[in-house]
Amino acid sequence: VYKAPLKSTGDEVAVKVQRPFVLETVSLDLYLARQLGIGLRNFAPSFVTERLDVIDLLDEFAGRFYGELDYVLECENGERVREDMRNLPRVLIPRNYPEVTTRRVHVAEWVDGEKLSQSTADDVAELVNLGVVTYLTQLLDTGFFHADPHPGNLFVLASGEVGLVDFGQVKQISGRTRLLLARLIVALAGRTPPPPSRGAGDSAAS
Repeated sequence: VYKAPLKSTGDEVAVKVQRPFVLETVSLDLYLARQLGIGLRNFAPSFVTERLDVIDLLDEFAGRFYGELDYVLECENGERVREDMRNLPRVLIPRNYPEVTTRRVHVAEWVDGEKLSQSTADDVAELVNLGVVTYLTQLLDTGFFHADPHPGNLFVLASGEVGLVDFGQVKQISGRTRLLLARLIVALAGRTPPPPSRGAGDSAAS
């Protein structure tokens, strides 16, 4: 990722350039892994193949990985999340620039800050809660969420905002799934702690 000024406007942008031959290398690796999976399917004991279909697992992984290598798709994902989160206070989703983005070059607004996991801000606990609220909003409200929340993708900005970057991995969940998740969270939040255990000398009356 490189920091650069956008020629047309002068905006500071992050330019992510895909390494040469990544697509070809990944394709070869996935092909070889799939050939091994076919051998496992043919020769592994039935109790193994009944529990795990390696080919289906690899095919699912391959589809997601190829999607992550398409920066045009990442740009579209980022703009969709940015629109969904526009009314959430103190949350910055960087602007994307589709007019200068290609499959192998992605251009987005530069986010200048420190990683949330390494922040020394006085209100870091509040900022962490804000990050949680951001993800819960995506999961329970829009159903379209950032699926790669590692520490390198969450920033604390000098403005006191939380910045969320890198939308190569996203996921859409149905309204039914969102409802089930909401019920689960409500159930967990409403659980009462068990009564304290009594010592050997305690009586019911005490």
